[in-house]
Amino acid sequence: MDGSVRIWNIWTQLSPCVQSLCVHKRAVKDAVWSQDGRHVLSCSYDKTAKWIDVDKGSVLSTFGQSSFVTCCKVHPNDPHLSITGGQNVIHCWDNRHSQSPCRTYTYKDSFGQVQDLLFSRDGDIFFSAGDEISRDTADRNIMAWDFRSTSAISNQIYQERYSCTRLKLHPTSGHFLAQSHGNYIALFSVNKPFKMNKAKRFEGHKLSGYSIGFDISPDGSLVLSGDSSGQVFCYNFQTGRIIKKIQTGLDVVMDVSFNPVLSSTTAVCGWNGKIQVLS
Repeated sequence: MDGSVRIWNIWTQLSPCVQSLCVHKRAVKDAVWSQDGRHVLSCSYDKTAKWIDVDKGSVLSTFGQSSFVTCCKVHPNDPHLSITGGQNVIHCWDNRHSQSPCRTYTYKDSFGQVQDLLFSRDGDIFFSAGDEISRDTADRNIMAWDFRSTSAISNQIYQERYSCTRLKLHPTSGHFLAQSHGNYIALFSVNKPFKMNKAKRFEGHKLSGYSIGFDISPDGSLVLSGDSSGQVFCYNFQTGRIIKKIQTGLDVVMDVSFNPVLSSTTAVCGWNGKIQVLS
């Protein structure tokens, strides 16, 4: 919560934090690597997103918004472009011209604070997860957007009355997954009409109101999810069944992440700020 972005070396216990980038004035909500691994895009409750040179430890571009910036993603095919989510708005930024957004995505109705963003594999479409849930409808929870035209393609993707905290693209199949506050991970097609697979879901873990993350193994065979009781749940992607429950000793497992090269290695973090590496 100190406004810093930290880079860690998971292979040593002596000095694991190799870089501490104090670039924000308030707590950092999200941070993602660029495709080349040389830059980090971070966003914060100070209403800014930062494009950071990791080697130099310096901020190259600052993107300012009128509301809290709660999620960010780098375009998969154009390293100069990125998107950030705020309250009822999504902005697209060009890190070569950071004074104002190059595109703005809004909708005729409120869709709330954006919890996560996800690009399709070619970058032509992206998905957003908002927290706007009313008594009668949840039709703007997950939305699909045309990246170039800024128009909303669909607001009828997820009809259940739960907000979703995280979105992930499956690495090998034509699906994306969403972590739901209904205590399950839902499966959707990345192609129109973005249909939800009602026959398969990954359930057993509990969110208990926390914004808990999940991840998919690089080969697409496993799904890992955090849990409010301090466990990591491991699911088989094909069957949706629980393979293993791992006790971590953390109070709440807030997020999990597979190593992109060694899929048997996973990093997990807790609500108390502790990070563990599991094999």
